[in-house]
Amino acid sequence: MSSKWVSRIGSSRPDRPLLVLFPHAGSGPSAYQRWRTVAPLEVEILAVRFPGRETRIREALIPDLDTLVAQTAAGLAEILHGRRFAFFGHSVGALVAYELALLRRRQGLPGPVCLGVSGYPSPQVRIPDPLHEEPDDTLLNFLLKRRYVPQTLLTQKGFLEMFLPILRADFALAGGYRLRDERPLPCPIHAFAADADPFAAPHELEGWAGLTETEFSLDLFPGDHFYLFDNGSAILQKVTKPLL
Repeated sequence: MSSKWVSRIGSSRPDRPLLVLFPHAGSGPSAYQRWRTVAPLEVEILAVRFPGRETRIREALIPDLDTLVAQTAAGLAEILHGRRFAFFGHSVGALVAYELALLRRRQGLPGPVCLGVSGYPSPQVRIPDPLHEEPDDTLLNFLLKRRYVPQTLLTQKGFLEMFLPILRADFALAGGYRLRDERPLPCPIHAFAADADPFAAPHELEGWAGLTETEFSLDLFPGDHFYLFDNGSAILQKVTKPLL
């Protein structure tokens, strides 16, 4: 399989069920590479690569959620065709995964057998702040205080020039989003939260229960916004179980 839209996490398993991972704001598939060592053998795991980052750095960023979801749906259509699959998204990636599940239903296409959402408040709980409109200094201070970026990056001008536009585009996805009046999804939603996440308090994820007509769960872990990368085994076990 070759696609600019995804990167494989773990071994190639095209004959197995599929888990699709959606990255957090400002990142790409490389964020999930540390899960390679805990990837279950029973499924194939692919991480989405949006335009404007990593190997697609020369492509235009997409700050509009509807446009990004529509392009992602087209980019993943062949990969998802004829397969049982689940979605998992962290931070803004959770919002993209949810909207993609809704879009596929509107298109009359099969949806995920499970949706995993991590580190992101349920869309009906809180309207995100318009962080993408803040000046660079204000935005960086905001991120530093919440340990989203390390202090050492402030001295790397080249990195910031590349990273900040990506982050702004992803924050714009959230800042401009408003929940539509849609039926709950027919698949389970499993939510994951950290007890010290400055971006999403655990109780803010409870509202995801109202967006599914079936099973909901909320698992709590110690840590901050990036807790998930040290808890890959437990998270993968939960979101892949409905595939097996």
